[in-house]
Amino acid sequence: MIPIGKEKKLEEALIRQKSAAHEKCIREILFRLLDREATIDDAKRCGQIMIKGQPDSYILTYNGIEIGIVKFIDEPEKFRVEFTPIKKLN
Repeated sequence: MIPIGKEKKLEEALIRQKSAAHEKCIREILFRLLDREATIDDAKRCGQIMIKGQPDSYILTYNGIEIGIVKFIDEPEKFRVEFTPIKKLN
């Protein structure tokens, strides 16, 4: 089913909300890792390794080093992103 009208606007707003939550989480992680605000070049150094059997999680890498697991939690009326470090951050 293709959303139309109000449904489409609601879906687009939800996608924007999820994207903003994800971006905020990554910015916070990079700030803790680098001890400064991240730049575009820092963002380019980030990578994702998908975890088999866990479509809502991935391993975040920076410069090829695994730094932690990012998990999307989609509860009714609330979406959040959690980070569990693998490597000790600053």
